[in-house]
Amino acid sequence: MKVKSVAEKTVNRRKFIKTSCKKSLGALLGLSTLAGSKCKSGSLRMPKRILGRTGLEVSLLGFGCTQVKDQAAFRRAIELGVNYFHMGDRDPSCNRAACEVLVPFRKDIYITYMSFPKNSSEEFLKDLENFLQQSGF
Repeated sequence: MKVKSVAEKTVNRRKFIKTSCKKSLGALLGLSTLAGSKCKSGSLRMPKRILGRTGLEVSLLGFGCTQVKDQAAFRRAIELGVNYFHMGDRDPSCNRAACEVLVPFRKDIYITYMSFPKNSSEEFLKDLENFLQQSGF
């Protein structure tokens, strides 16, 4: 493992601008990919990718549901073709808001659930089961 020197760790104006430009260019290329993917009706179509070895075809962009309580945001994401949503056990009220909108689409979407480390697998499974019962999934 190579240890970085102090000179390599410090960020000067030149490194900052260079890094910022690279990231901005990456974002623009990503947006141009999305903009270039139009279907026959002229509306945008969300590109899909296969998720690992699961065979599941998920949208290129996922929707993190943490701290989003505006149901219009979830509806708009679905309209734009997002089918991958991520929830967690940090704020159950956000999960409830998301689930109210997402439950009718449950056959067409994928949801991941993140839980903080538990002492045992039994606690984790209980937490997951609790989420599934409360959410309606």
